[in-house]
Amino acid sequence: MKKLILILIGITGLTFAGNIQVMFRVNMNMQIRIGYFHTVDTLVVRGDFQIDAGDSIVWKGNRFILADVDGDSVYTLSAVFPDSRAGKTYNFKFVMHEVWEPTPNHSFILENVLTQNLPVYYFANDSISKTMVTNSIRFTANLGDIYGTGMGVFDPNQDSILVYGLDWENLGIIVSGERKLMEVLSPAKRFRTTLRVKGPLGDSTKWKFRALPEVRFKDSGWESGPDRWFVYTTDSVGTVLLPEIKPLVTPYVPPTTIPITCRFSINMGLHPLNRYNREPIPVDQIEFVGIKGGDPAIGNWGGNWTVSDTTGPNPTLILLNDKGLDGDLTANDKIWSRNVIFPVGSNTGKSEYKFGCMYPGADTVNGGFEPLDNEAGDGLNHWFQLSNTQPTISSNQYWSLQPVEKTESAFDCFKISQNYPNPFNPVTKFTYSVPADAHVNLTLYNIMGEKVLTIFDGFQHASDYEAVIDGSQLSSGVYFCKLRSGSYSGTIKMVLMK
Repeated sequence: MKKLILILIGITGLTFAGNIQVMFRVNMNMQIRIGYFHTVDTLVVRGDFQIDAGDSIVWKGNRFILADVDGDSVYTLSAVFPDSRAGKTYNFKFVMHEVWEPTPNHSFILENVLTQNLPVYYFANDSISKTMVTNSIRFTANLGDIYGTGMGVFDPNQDSILVYGLDWENLGIIVSGERKLMEVLSPAKRFRTTLRVKGPLGDSTKWKFRALPEVRFKDSGWESGPDRWFVYTTDSVGTVLLPEIKPLVTPYVPPTTIPITCRFSINMGLHPLNRYNREPIPVDQIEFVGIKGGDPAIGNWGGNWTVSDTTGPNPTLILLNDKGLDGDLTANDKIWSRNVIFPVGSNTGKSEYKFGCMYPGADTVNGGFEPLDNEAGDGLNHWFQLSNTQPTISSNQYWSLQPVEKTESAFDCFKISQNYPNPFNPVTKFTYSVPADAHVNLTLYNIMGEKVLTIFDGFQHASDYEAVIDGSQLSSGVYFCKLRSGSYSGTIKMVLMK
């Protein structure tokens, strides 16, 4: 009886011969128990399958809504595919009230059968009961470096600094408190607030500072650099006093009075990976490398990260070259470069950017949705800074994560090796070994034990790997990089000295 009800709810129209019914199923029990999901919330599935299943778009929209018809917390949907698509591989994720699963995509191969029942997935692979705690967290922002009156500074008479996040991706629930930080009398130019946040003991949640109004700050007031992290602790510790932080927000300052040339370059010769599928980029088959960022001279974050972004009178993905031209120092050395001229009147201060790489098949990865945004995830952008005192600047970068081929001397067990150089400024590298196909997590923590950067989190084949850490957006100090996989945990200590 259950199967009949599901078909009536999930299919709009009759099913004829030549079609395949695919049953999507997700267990929301844990999300319901910890208060992240309620029965009135909307739960959908999105992916690159949508057009073949009758939609007009991929990875967007609410056409494919799941329902719990028998109250068992397993939400289901039946979608119809033409049998001509049998053998095709599809990727998808579940999305609850616009919160995407933070885990890698699910996938399936369409079988040539009347009905294909996919496995029952747990939302975000969360199937383990967790102890929920409520932590009181005090945030202190030191705005002394940008504090002042008028334009180009943080003016407390018209500007605000807030804590955003903590509840992103259902990693926490704000119980009480104000996101806006209030100025304190002492020490001077400091702002504070306290928030009570509920989350799973031992787990973590992410957040960032944001300055408002957004028109007075670059990047709409958002902090540059990776997300900040907080690890939930026991209820009994009292208020957690976070260390004083200088938010990485940049007020708009008077524009440039001289044209400034910036040479952007990216080294593609160190076995780069496509961030969507973690597959190696075929360096010898690269068709182009482009740059996109938060300034009109480099696209102003416009476009859709497709090949068409490179064309037209105002391209939003600016092409680099490896031909020894226009800022590229040496032809065919796998270092792609370009001189970009920022005209008089450009915004000074920090601007973020990232690279995208086109090679055969790259435009179909991620279901064709923003496929060339394939260098690094959110919060891992590079940045540069324009100044009227520097008519020429350079920004030289590496691709984020680079595996190396397995050798005869490869380790037969999990191992993380010491980084080099150490101390470093701002880039360092280290190698690690994965003896068998496994899920691997590489995370960087500061000396307070706070997560500052997720270097890698996903499936990897047995091999030796090399990772690069760019500390240009981190403060000087001691950091710990932890490798975790299954029961294994290994840590190295590194020092960033600027």
